[in-house]
Amino acid sequence: MKKKLLIAILLSAVITSCNNSTTLEIVPFSITDQPCDSCARVALNYPQTPGKNRQERKINAELNQWVIRAIDLSADNTPETVEEAVTQFKSAYEQIKNDFPDEYNMSWESTVEGTICYEDNRLFAVCMETYSFTGGAHGYGSSHYLLFDKTQGEIIKKEDLLTDEDGFISLAEKKFRSSFNMEDNLPLNEQGFMFEGDRFHLPNTIGYTQTGLKLIYNPYEIAPYSEGQIVIDIPYEEVNKYLKYQGKMNSKQNRS
Repeated sequence: MKKKLLIAILLSAVITSCNNSTTLEIVPFSITDQPCDSCARVALNYPQTPGKNRQERKINAELNQWVIRAIDLSADNTPETVEEAVTQFKSAYEQIKNDFPDEYNMSWESTVEGTICYEDNRLFAVCMETYSFTGGAHGYGSSHYLLFDKTQGEIIKKEDLLTDEDGFISLAEKKFRSSFNMEDNLPLNEQGFMFEGDRFHLPNTIGYTQTGLKLIYNPYEIAPYSEGQIVIDIPYEEVNKYLKYQGKMNSKQNRS
């Protein structure tokens, strides 16, 4: 009888653990100013969790800190909250406008649009699209993936994704060269790229999608701004053997 009771308790614990790792409630966070002339406009829309447990609170903290860094203009005195970062962004604009009241008529803009673009039993990815304009010839837009371990609430760093970094880099370079019809021995920078030391390296942004891994080089990362983003897609069947967190073709559908 005791043995059966122990088995029942253990089975219940396993089921609970599985449910905790696969269930993640999402709630929207939004701060959105209406379009305006000669002002500072902020538009933030991204997913969060209700913060019911430690894992959820860690996820929210990582998301908020990332957004703060995305809109923060100060060299020091980093804002502690998203709301404080928004206030500082607008204050920086007002200071310049007050210094040049008759000359400064342009508007500033900072936007962050986040969606969940991949999710399975172990992890989920938040795709962040950002745009910023604070004067100059043009604004700057970029794409980013924030990958989370659902069971721990930890953000997964790029260096922790791979079990075979050399093998993955070799595969990624072959895909990169193929996408530009480059020969294997042709120097990369002779084709207009700006790889440090003329050696291929992975982008800062690596993300999971419904079909495979996405490598995103944002503007200025390896090429001039005029080239825009450079994106390399690698199917999971080719890349999973290099990954600690193997991607699934049948992951949960996008949700916002």
